Amino acid sequence: MKFAIVFQILVILIAFLVWDLLHISYQYQQENYYTELEQLTLIVFSKDLSILDSLQLDLEKISSVKKIKINQNKIISENIIESYELDYASDILQNFTLPSVMEINFHGDQYDRSQKARMENLLLRKYPDLIINFDNDLWFMIRKKIDFLNKIYLYGNLIYISLFLFITIFLRIHFEIRSDQYWQIFKMSGGKLELRRKKYLIDSLSYLFIPFSLSVIVYALAITLKYLPYKIYPRMFAAQFISILLSILISGIILGSRKK
Repeated sequence: MKFAIVFQILVILIAFLVWDLLHISYQYQQENYYTELEQLTLIVFSKDLSILDSLQLDLEKISSVKKIKINQNKIISENIIESYELDYASDILQNFTLPSVMEINFHGDQYDRSQKARMENLLLRKYPDLIINFDNDLWFMIRKKIDFLNKIYLYGNLIYISLFLFITIFLRIHFEIRSDQYWQIFKMSGGKLELRRKKYLIDSLSYLFIPFSLSVIVYALAITLKYLPYKIYPRMFAAQFISILLSILISGIILGSRKK
């Protein structure tokens, strides 16, 4: 029977560790998409620098805005002259009125559809005359990838939980049934079946706390030693704990009087 306990604890522990790796893979891919979003720049052109200054004040109130940079027309002219060695044309360029340029970058994990709509509403309502350039097609494509990834993660977790419950419940019932003959001999020898109830409870607590605790310890060590680049959300561990608890409860209901 010790083999049965150790084997089931080992199966649960491996299932938890694989679950953690799947979650980390999800976070890794999600972070890549967020990084792509942050690299997209919304560019605003205006010949009136004061308008850009006013826009900057409004943008600083929006939490999804990560970085704002304004390049004044004078600086732009100087950069063009320096970059292309146009010293001979400096007088012409300096007299030519170039627009000032504002570059806006966003937090990838915050700039969702609602934030984008809020940004567009601000620009259209308060600054309708500004010239704006943004790669909307690429933004929508990345957001679709994120939405698809989130769906895969959600359904993947549901499928994984179902498989986890099936395997753990099956193993618990299998080993409990195999122990029937032992307990029958134990009873015929004068033993009290109260001992089986106590053992069942102790085994259940072992299945609940030992693999879960080991999983958390392994994760904590990996984070401390910087082997993992991403932290696992607390709700992930909560889902693991609830899943094994649910497995124990369902197993107990199915076994019924056998565990008594």
